[in-house]
Amino acid sequence: MNSKEVVEYISRNHVNFSHTILKNVSLNEVDIIKEFNDSSLLGLLKSTDWIISHVIQQDGPILQDSKIDNSKNSTDFIIHTDGPYYTYVPEIVGLFCINEWSKSAVTYLSDTTNAIESLLQEEIEILQKLQYTYIGKDWREYPRNLIENDPLTGLRITNVSARWFISPHIIPWNDLPDLFTSSKIINKLYQALEDSIVCEHIMEKWDLFLFNNNRYLHGRKSTIKDTQRHLLRLWISKKE
Repeated sequence: MNSKEVVEYISRNHVNFSHTILKNVSLNEVDIIKEFNDSSLLGLLKSTDWIISHVIQQDGPILQDSKIDNSKNSTDFIIHTDGPYYTYVPEIVGLFCINEWSKSAVTYLSDTTNAIESLLQEEIEILQKLQYTYIGKDWREYPRNLIENDPLTGLRITNVSARWFISPHIIPWNDLPDLFTSSKIINKLYQALEDSIVCEHIMEKWDLFLFNNNRYLHGRKSTIKDTQRHLLRLWISKKE
């Protein structure tokens, strides 16, 4: 499957997109950018890295104040949403494997809709009152609702990410659940997310892993620093 066929495939399945792994894909940056630019339906969103990100092991801190950027690492990375600084996060994330050397890193998905729906209705109602703040790489704050709706399906989802904190200062005090109640339910949501893993995949060369970035959180399990592991990351959304 080449770049043109990849864009056509995503366009045909865009509305009800879940997750899939395409094997033996022939993809390069120039062609895939051109095909998305030519598409009348879908386009690529820029991250802080560029319109296509290279996910490669980085040695040493690469953020301010000696912080490590887990997106530029090959070891464990907790489940998260990509692009939470966008009002509407990228609808679909694509991870394309240029090289997977040790095959030690497992990329996995957690179904946030299933996790939320496993909770009691009164617990969901409390979570719907909460907001959280994502801290960007530039240290800017991006508040959003803890429970949102998937723009593709309308289902309840959560867009939590790696650097996020519950932010009661932007919630009307009369709507704010007490700390112990909200903490207990958030912990229950986290356990539900851990119990809702639907896919685990070790990337192989020329794999293209595509998934709905609203419904699914994704993470990485690995204890080995793999300096040969190299992925391209694409953020895909419907054009306005």
